Amino acid sequence: KYYFLENIFYFSMFAALCGVACVIYAGYYYKTYLDRAKQEAIMTVGGFNYSVQGSYITAEDYTGKVVKDKSKFIVINMNIQNVSADDRALELNKISLQAGNLEFYPTTYYNNKFYDIGVPYQNQQLLTSGEEYNLTLTFEVPATTTTRNWTLRIQESIDNSGLNVLIMYRKFRIKTVDIDSQDKELRTSVGSELQTNTISHNMFRFKVSEYKIIDNFDIKYALCNLNNQCSVKSKLISSTKSSTDTMLVLNYTGKMYDDAYFTRTFTTFNDVFKNYATIVYTVGTKTYEEKAELVTNENINGYVFFKVNRRVKTARDVKIRFDFRNQKSYLLIN
Repeated sequence: KYYFLENIFYFSMFAALCGVACVIYAGYYYKTYLDRAKQEAIMTVGGFNYSVQGSYITAEDYTGKVVKDKSKFIVINMNIQNVSADDRALELNKISLQAGNLEFYPTTYYNNKFYDIGVPYQNQQLLTSGEEYNLTLTFEVPATTTTRNWTLRIQESIDNSGLNVLIMYRKFRIKTVDIDSQDKELRTSVGSELQTNTISHNMFRFKVSEYKIIDNFDIKYALCNLNNQCSVKSKLISSTKSSTDTMLVLNYTGKMYDDAYFTRTFTTFNDVFKNYATIVYTVGTKTYEEKAELVTNENINGYVFFKVNRRVKTARDVKIRFDFRNQKSYLLIN
């Protein structure tokens, strides 16, 4: 009795410290493993820093075509930095998207479908130590999914020391933005500027000052040596199948923006033309569509050379359609 009374102060202090420690640990545990971080927060898991820049749900690819019947896709744009000492790949089997009883894992099968949301992470892609990357992860979900609020889970550790296996996750709070909408048509003509900015992250400007439908094009350029002595050279550009094909040549100016998502993959104007453009024209009562095919992949400043069927020479209502997701932009040629 006397011992207890003499040491009650120390017992009280010890109990209080234990209580404070429990509260602190409970707060840490909740904050670390139970709470979900906001999208823009930076979270370190397994040697990588993660932060979510944007989350989108869509059934369509970057040109507005449905990717797969009965499916939609959640595409998450993330900044990922390798803070470990070694070059490493992400362990995609430890990353999942969850809502209630639904859980989905990343797929790289559809990597070429969503370039206007960012650069896709490639399967087993090594991320260089110390480098930061802006990448996308894609999750296939049922088309009937109406959930917009998700939890992105990244597995941190597994504790199997007890009777049950305990898997610890770090979590992001994800709210997806639906970017599918009714197609919108825009029309512009030679001499006027075409502009687009799909999902508010893909600014692009383009203006055609002149066009020609021609079999051969002699382009002149300056070739200079190290002493800045220059001479004028010329190069003849023509379609390889002159019996069936001709060329639609555009003289253009434009601007590509470094912070646009799609220009991180399509880095030149020729890349944009090949992936977004379709030549449309009418001969008689029949309308033809030809997916853009370039005569040359050379980036000749200010010119693009489309290979088209020779029937375009007698066509009317010639136009180029740029399929920027839900925005269909028509450049009227004649």
